[in-house]
Amino acid sequence: MNYADDSCLDNFTSGQFTRKREQTAGYRPTLAFSSWDEIHLADGLTVGSNQSYTFFDVDVKVGAGEQIVVNGGTLDAIDTRFLDLDTSQGWDGIRYNQNATGTLTRATVRDASGIGVRVYKADVDFVDTQITDSGSHGLSVYGNGSEAYFRGTTPGSAFLEDNGGNGAYAGNLGELYIENTSIRENSQNGVAAYKGDVFIAESIVTENGTNAGANGHYGANGLFLGTINFGIPGPPYLGDNFFNNNQAGTLRARSNSFFDAEANLNDANHLNQFLQTGSQRHVRADAADILAECNWWGDPQGAVLGPV
Repeated sequence: MNYADDSCLDNFTSGQFTRKREQTAGYRPTLAFSSWDEIHLADGLTVGSNQSYTFFDVDVKVGAGEQIVVNGGTLDAIDTRFLDLDTSQGWDGIRYNQNATGTLTRATVRDASGIGVRVYKADVDFVDTQITDSGSHGLSVYGNGSEAYFRGTTPGSAFLEDNGGNGAYAGNLGELYIENTSIRENSQNGVAAYKGDVFIAESIVTENGTNAGANGHYGANGLFLGTINFGIPGPPYLGDNFFNNNQAGTLRARSNSFFDAEANLNDANHLNQFLQTGSQRHVRADAADILAECNWWGDPQGAVLGPV
């Protein structure tokens, strides 16, 4: 097979297919292909600082306890599912380490035994991606220089759902940007941050804190802030967030945290909606600074209280 523009050159010969398997076995022994539709990483995968991997429209199945680790290189994926190779045990998610980059577009990360995707001092974009059913946080952004953008292009196209910890977590100066994302039914907070920055717009944060356990009010909120900044990153992001029916309340803000949810005072179509049911509290604040004018605060079962 060569590079000629010839319509007959549309598949590999049996010899070429055999050679592909032989070369993979010799130079990439941890890669084992069961079909054109699956890649099996029984021993995980490490992407080095000078390497770049792109997965396209394939099921990537990772062995029990193993990770996909990006050590300064690039890992991209398009229309790809990252799954557990052995459904009776868990793989250990994707980890982007210092100076690593990547873009996951229309990807699914599911059934990791720990954190679904870790971003540590790295820069990663998530477009129309779903992180679900992780044993711990769905997405963790940690360390100075870390940036993660998690966004959907249409409503319902990006998910952080059914994870065993927080839907998303930002820590130690990590920056997390969330837009047009459904953050739902995570065991702890929908979004949590400690000494990190969170910017969120046009997202739905609901029914989180399903299994907070001993964390109580600290681990069952729509949004938990501990010594962090929360805000809207400026035009055209004007709010449009919907918080409702999270187990402990809408917002828990601890000392020295700063919460800025100021909506556009001249645009009633972009108000944030902070709603709860029953006796749950909207806000529990401990010496925190809160700016939240011109938003809807109310009980969806009763009268709407707002904007205020």
